[in-house]
Amino acid sequence: MKFEVFETPQALYNVVKSFLHKQEVTNSLMIGILRRVNKDDYSDDFFCLGRDNDEVKIVMIILGLHIIVATEDQATLRPAAEFITSQNLDYPGVIGPRPFVDLLVEDLKKSSGVDIELGMSQRIYRLDKVEDIKKAEGSMRFAREEDLEMLVDWTLDSGMAMSDDRKLEADKRMAAIQNQVMFLWEVDGKPVAMTALSRSVGDGITISLVYTPESERKKGYASNLVAQVSKHALKTYKYCTLYTDLSNPTSNSIYMKIGYKPIVDSAMYLVQGRSS
Repeated sequence: MKFEVFETPQALYNVVKSFLHKQEVTNSLMIGILRRVNKDDYSDDFFCLGRDNDEVKIVMIILGLHIIVATEDQATLRPAAEFITSQNLDYPGVIGPRPFVDLLVEDLKKSSGVDIELGMSQRIYRLDKVEDIKKAEGSMRFAREEDLEMLVDWTLDSGMAMSDDRKLEADKRMAAIQNQVMFLWEVDGKPVAMTALSRSVGDGITISLVYTPESERKKGYASNLVAQVSKHALKTYKYCTLYTDLSNPTSNSIYMKIGYKPIVDSAMYLVQGRSS
């Protein structure tokens, strides 16, 4: 197994595009990141692939957060773990499809001695057609600039923020507002749930940031919002995809009623003693 490190995400994506898109939904997180990243300094990031007889077998990236891995070959995992360890990389965790991510983590523990524990069991879904569900009170609308502070509060409260940096999250939410990919469910003029479209992966796009404040839960707002945003997205894309937390069976059941079908299980592991 030979590993090659790239200086930019664009350079890596140009080489691994066909490999990643063979399993487009499974690799949607990595594809979306490589396609959309827009910055100048990659000094803290890492982009690599592993080849066997010139054939791409595994892709790994670190872009300001966890190691994200894409592979379908168990034999790549031990050499990949040893290579990662040899690079002395600092990363808070590891994300990827099961069972490969589980095996990679075990090999990372052996090669590096780092304590890595399961943070979240996840499932990746795909939707091609929205099913009818019980209509909730209210309606969908695009988020507006005057919603910004609330959206940042909700993002931080949800635990889905990439950092605790309020300004950074505000910049992300403002960009989503301006690009009309941030949505709210509103009842009598009051926002009661949010979601967003992110990470276009070619033929599909990801639903993310699904959140309802605690006082407004169990009223069907989020499920109706996801259904309406999914319909909106399917006017442009062939399918929608989303990640779920398997510890929340209620939300997983709701998504399946909307029409989302499970594709693959995934996991997020966290390095103990480091912030995520």
